[in-house]
Amino acid sequence: MNVIYLTTAMRDDDFRLLVHLANKKPNPAGQNFHNKIIRAISLKDDIQVYSIVPSFEHIVYEGNFEGKSVIDFFYFEAPKNRFKRYFSLAKTIAKTIEERFDYTQQSNTIIVYDSLNIYLAKAAVILSHKLGVKRIAILTDNPNNISGVTHAYVKKVIKLSHNADGFFSLSNSLIDLFNPHQRNFAITEGVVEPNPRSFPLYNKPYIYFGGALYIKYGVPALIAAYQMEKPDYDLLIAGHGPYEAEVRAAAFMNPRIVYLGQVGRAENYNYERHSSLNINPRRFNEDLDKNSIPSKMLEYLAAGQPILSTKQTRLMTLFPNDVNWIETGYNMIGIKRFFHDHLDARKKFINLKPNTSESNVLTKYGMEATSRAFHSLLSRVLHNDQRL
Repeated sequence: MNVIYLTTAMRDDDFRLLVHLANKKPNPAGQNFHNKIIRAISLKDDIQVYSIVPSFEHIVYEGNFEGKSVIDFFYFEAPKNRFKRYFSLAKTIAKTIEERFDYTQQSNTIIVYDSLNIYLAKAAVILSHKLGVKRIAILTDNPNNISGVTHAYVKKVIKLSHNADGFFSLSNSLIDLFNPHQRNFAITEGVVEPNPRSFPLYNKPYIYFGGALYIKYGVPALIAAYQMEKPDYDLLIAGHGPYEAEVRAAAFMNPRIVYLGQVGRAENYNYERHSSLNINPRRFNEDLDKNSIPSKMLEYLAAGQPILSTKQTRLMTLFPNDVNWIETGYNMIGIKRFFHDHLDARKKFINLKPNTSESNVLTKYGMEATSRAFHSLLSRVLHNDQRL
């Protein structure tokens, strides 16, 4: 089958270059997830990727970056002017793809798109009509959970996708929200790839957190608990976001807190692989809990190192004995209490639950499993087969 994939993800090398050049660093979360989905699809199906570069700094130009890839990427620069973006970007994407489309592949083609991006969702609707092909929406989160968006945005996101021909979702609750017509869907809690054996980038024992630097994701709670209990491990924090200045200040005041900035995927895997404890301090939230699983948790599970995490209902069912779960909903107290109960007199960790889930998580959520699940969904949508 032939997939036209609409996204803001880029080739890994291109994204690293963008991060290096951009003054405002793009969030790697969407990049990492969609890049893995793209590569998984490519294992069984042909795919062409059309991407809106996640930056308004006009660092790249429309078209392809230099460099080689087995997957064809085509990039669009979004206009800085929001009115131009709203009225022209989706049409520009659709027109470009229509001009490049091979109509001999019409009966075998499906559009796949990131449902949370209005411009991509609009382009998918236009293309579905113009090319006479079906479309599958990727559902990664409830738009109500996204910080700083308007009610109009939330309504528009849901409306643009509720007539899609199929859905690839991270949870049942997202299917309930986006799929009123009960069309074909597939659900996976995430996608992981093997964390390779490697030499450590950091040569002292450490605790690791990698992710977006937001208060709601528990970064201040982690720092506060660490400073109060003083484990004999450095605290490494990677990522960027609104709380970055506070993280930098904490690192300036305490030499054992190390702010790594935004790291690439390979570096992140390395830090996860060699950590004494990987931490997910995200504050428990019922809506977040039912809509998605923190992607870092699947990465942590695949890294084979001990994990400390706040509650996550689905993962607590799937991996009850591979994670040190914090039962309290208040993350700072829970992390502090865990440190207090699991540090000996020398402030070294004791009695940690080992993480033995590496092979299981790769079997369930690895690239091959994702490829099979997506190929099955593509086939069902293409042939109007409603079997799940």
